[in-house]
Amino acid sequence: MQNGYGYGFHRLIRYTYVGPVPAVICFEFWNALQFDGVNDYIQTTSTANLTGTIGLSFWLKSAAGVSAVPFANNGTEYIQTQPSLNRVVGYIDNVAVWTHTYTQTPDVWQHFLLTYIGTEARVYINGVESSTGARANTAGRTFSINRVGSWTGSSGSSVMTVDELAATTNSSGLTEAVALYNNGNGNDANYVFGSTELYYHLDESGTDTIVLDASGNGNDGTLINFDESGMWVGYYPGIAMKDSMVASWSFDTNFNDSIGTNHLTANGNAVAGAACGVIGKCAQLDGSSDYGIAVDSDTLSFTNGTNDLPFSVSFWAKFNTYNFSGLGGVWMLSKREKSNEDEYQIMFLESAIYVYLFSGDPGDNIYSSCVFVPQVGNDAVWDNFQFTYDGSETADGIQIYLNGVAQAMTIGSTGAYTGMQNLTSSVNIGSAGFSPTSRGFDGELDLFHIWKNREISATEALSIYDIQNGGGSIFLESTAIP
Repeated sequence: MQNGYGYGFHRLIRYTYVGPVPAVICFEFWNALQFDGVNDYIQTTSTANLTGTIGLSFWLKSAAGVSAVPFANNGTEYIQTQPSLNRVVGYIDNVAVWTHTYTQTPDVWQHFLLTYIGTEARVYINGVESSTGARANTAGRTFSINRVGSWTGSSGSSVMTVDELAATTNSSGLTEAVALYNNGNGNDANYVFGSTELYYHLDESGTDTIVLDASGNGNDGTLINFDESGMWVGYYPGIAMKDSMVASWSFDTNFNDSIGTNHLTANGNAVAGAACGVIGKCAQLDGSSDYGIAVDSDTLSFTNGTNDLPFSVSFWAKFNTYNFSGLGGVWMLSKREKSNEDEYQIMFLESAIYVYLFSGDPGDNIYSSCVFVPQVGNDAVWDNFQFTYDGSETADGIQIYLNGVAQAMTIGSTGAYTGMQNLTSSVNIGSAGFSPTSRGFDGELDLFHIWKNREISATEALSIYDIQNGGGSIFLESTAIP
């Protein structure tokens, strides 16, 4: 790895090195491999032999009580999770080197790191060492790998889904376990360990039957007896969130709308493709002259001409600075460019978030708000904000979700709200619509989505947060990757 970049098959990874402890990098899970437990397995090109210092890392998801065999050589040498016995075991030459306690979370991804250094065997689950601790054993054993998913060929196959299988002879322990788990977001094993002897990202798709070895040793694997219709699955279950979506800005490389034509024109020094976003890269705004403008479009007006329509908005934001007493607050999304052509506005003001809906005249509105105190500077974190409206033309119909959780709302109104109108103001992201160089957002934005005629449910709001927070896509229509 050079110049701050690491690479593996099917991905480009950007990281910032901060010292001897493995740094958190922008890492995206892509696909994973599903085993049916009948007779399917992966056969390696050659046997990988690990002697001395041994580290075995993998992500695993399985049904309640179902055992899984992520690594094996033969019937006397393998790793197996045994959730019905609350343990994970590992045998070398038919000797139980690992027998460590763990608690399965059924149908949920868990990360495992098994280490065997000197005379001590240890297991870490989700970055935490098993309560069994160090288990004494004989030094100098060799763990060999020539298949994944079964003990011996097609016998002893596992019902499981696995991802990011890596084996190393470099140092591995708690530091590496924490880095690999990375709060559930994953990390690249080559980067964390320095190098690997065998590394399957398992990011192939469709009818691919060869899995590429990212260790550089050329030990690719061949899928044996797999049903091609369902073997490659998304690491994160898909939810049909493209339905009724009218704009989506990822900011990975530019300000374009990835699903439509509501492209943003960047103003000031607004930058896309900057820094490390929630997924990939993000946009940076300076709070003074930076913002994005989308020209007026019927798709961004939430009315059918007679009645209000439901709509939803979701985005991630991280604040660099925030003025709690700033005049007019910080505007994130608005359609209020022209006088008396006001439609809606989302803003932060003091210690709260507000959603305003207007009937053309800014004096005729309904609004709803909830408490929010931004963290800034070195304490800044990414937060997910979602805003939904049911089209009822009442403030009670507005809901705000913070990191997937519905917030307690305070409602109000001014004048006579008679519903939104389809007017001609442009859409502004990051500053005041009618005064674009004021009331600006200073920080980073990512994954900005708008839906028309769709009110995101509470379940969907939590799913959006969970999936994107874990590096997954909300655009998958099902769990299968075509």
